[in-house]
Amino acid sequence: MKTKALILVVITILCGCMACKKKSEEKILNTASCKIDGALISFTSESAFNKICLFSTYCNGFTPNPDVSYPLLYIGFPSTVATGTVYDPSVTHFSVTYLDQTGYKYHTTAGHSFTLTVTLWGGNGNRTTGTFSGVLYSAEGIADSVVIENGKYDSKIWYITTQ
Repeated sequence: MKTKALILVVITILCGCMACKKKSEEKILNTASCKIDGALISFTSESAFNKICLFSTYCNGFTPNPDVSYPLLYIGFPSTVATGTVYDPSVTHFSVTYLDQTGYKYHTTAGHSFTLTVTLWGGNGNRTTGTFSGVLYSAEGIADSVVIENGKYDSKIWYITTQ
């Protein structure tokens, strides 16, 4: 009888350990995709939108392949993020930056056409989704640009403060 009880306890512990292992191996996938000058690119990130960002209050960076440095897509929001917000660079400070395969940088520029719409902002520990499109201009000037079409993102939000 004691042997059967011991075997049952061991099986229960092993099953519990296997369940814990599966949960720790799961990764939350944060994604973004868009057409850049007509070519569809899908990006991923293991990081969530967070409050550690140089140019915006919330930001996240996405890459199509974590094993390479470029291309990269960064999206940054101001602190007033809310579901239904539509951002335009001539009205509100936000940032979308694209670094191509060579590391050449394009970004949102005030006075030029680019919109970012937040379709969901769930707050700390939840998710954000949205769409974006427009023209990003070279850091060297507005003569060089890339057209972003049908952009969308889906990412977790993380921050330490109590908002």
